[in-house]
Amino acid sequence: MILEMTRGHIKLKVGERTVTIYGEALLPSSGEPDFVCGRNSIKAWEPPHEKEPLTEESRDQIIEMIRKELAEKKMTLEVD
Repeated sequence: MILEMTRGHIKLKVGERTVTIYGEALLPSSGEPDFVCGRNSIKAWEPPHEKEPLTEESRDQIIEMIRKELAEKKMTLEVD
């Protein structure tokens, strides 16, 4: 579940953990994504889970969760 979305990040809750994904929200424009981030911006879980590894599978799950929630709001995500 998206907890917070700003011009520079999205904070997501995944089960009992949270993660902050840094990127950039773009102004609404035809054919452009609403938020752009790099896959490498998904670095680590927030405390108190920061010592738990954030796997590639977890990154995929996070990206899909964000895409699904944004799609419900008619918004798009681009990950490079």
